[in-house]
Amino acid sequence: MKVAIKGVIVLFLLVGVWLIFKEFGEVRFKTESYENTIDSLAVQIDSLHGQNDSLETAIIDEEYKNQVLIVKSNILKDNIKALKEDKSELEAAAKMRPHEIDSFFVVRYAEQYKVETKDTTILPEPVSKAVVVDLIDFDRTKNIVLNQDSLITNLESTVNGKDKVIVTLRTKEGNYESIIQKQVQQQDNYKIIVEGLKGDIKKLDRKNKINKLTKFGMGFLILGLAVTHK
Repeated sequence: MKVAIKGVIVLFLLVGVWLIFKEFGEVRFKTESYENTIDSLAVQIDSLHGQNDSLETAIIDEEYKNQVLIVKSNILKDNIKALKEDKSELEAAAKMRPHEIDSFFVVRYAEQYKVETKDTTILPEPVSKAVVVDLIDFDRTKNIVLNQDSLITNLESTVNGKDKVIVTLRTKEGNYESIIQKQVQQQDNYKIIVEGLKGDIKKLDRKNKINKLTKFGMGFLILGLAVTHK
């Protein structure tokens, strides 16, 4: 009978020792893979922030260029308006005297006047004035067209510049969305780590309780062995 009791006591001792070793040898929650993922995401987020910084610089440069173009366009608009409204040269041409008309043609067609020829034409004064007025009005219209062409070119460049800014802003927006997604992924990994560590804490609490109970049981069993040995 005593042998049987001792056997039971020894069995309890072995179970207690096994429980202790089981708890001590239990695998802890491994955070390394999650921490590596978080670090990798942080690198990607930093890279996206760097891209956005570069994109912001590009936007500032493009907006500056657009502002310069807008200023130039406003100047061209003022020039066009002034050319259309200014009729002073036309009015002066209508009042030219014959010798002033001659001087006008000599200056305007200086190269042609160098050509020696015996052939000449005589125009009535009203016709000559009308020709001078038409030529001056042609020059004025030509300047208006040139300014309008430059204005169109500037406006097209401004539109293209704004389109570039819009595309760049969309790229930035896409990067910010990616950053938010990666930050959410980081938070998810942090949550997994926290839950895993909470599980470890629970296991440690359970282990401590088992250790206390095992020690108490072993003490009780040792006492029982001592009693049965007598």
